Amino acid sequence: MRWELSPEQEMFRDSFREWLAAYAATATVRQWLSDDDVGPFEARLAAEGWLGAGFSEEAGGQGGGLLELALAAEQLGYAAAPGGSWLASVLAIPALAGQPDVCAGVLERGDFVGLTASGRAQDEALTLAGELSRLSRPAQQAVIRTVDASQQTSLADGLAYEADQVNRLFEAGEAKEGLTAFLEKRRPNFA
Repeated sequence: MRWELSPEQEMFRDSFREWLAAYAATATVRQWLSDDDVGPFEARLAAEGWLGAGFSEEAGGQGGGLLELALAAEQLGYAAAPGGSWLASVLAIPALAGQPDVCAGVLERGDFVGLTASGRAQDEALTLAGELSRLSRPAQQAVIRTVDASQQTSLADGLAYEADQVNRLFEAGEAKEGLTAFLEKRRPNFA
């Protein structure tokens, strides 16, 4: 089976790549990092709607889903562009699904201050942590190992390490439980 991007997904990827080439060229990124000031880039990323790609319109986003988030991550990585606000939005928006005004502030303006001003950021973070704690322990450990390894290797070695971790997880019994639960439309029961 061959998997291909839809024309819309290719257009999103190509448009974001072109935007990054225009606003986050290598010399510009180096200067931001040298000055320790990525604020102008992050403000533009939000103002021009790129933080909202991959999130539903109900959450204040531009639409799309997980694949668009993966394409955005890929392009940010290729450009070596600072992605702190992008990553923070990816982590924050699912936890704030019930607060569209706060989500819109994050996605449209990069306003992470609204998270703490809402008074619910800690509660939402604890709820998300509780949900994450019910996930597969081996998968959680693999994610931590992969993130740690990625900071000490080249991109190619990091991707190879990630692929190895994924293969190991699929050899474990929990992968079967996860897939079975997905097909049966129920929560997995990890031991």
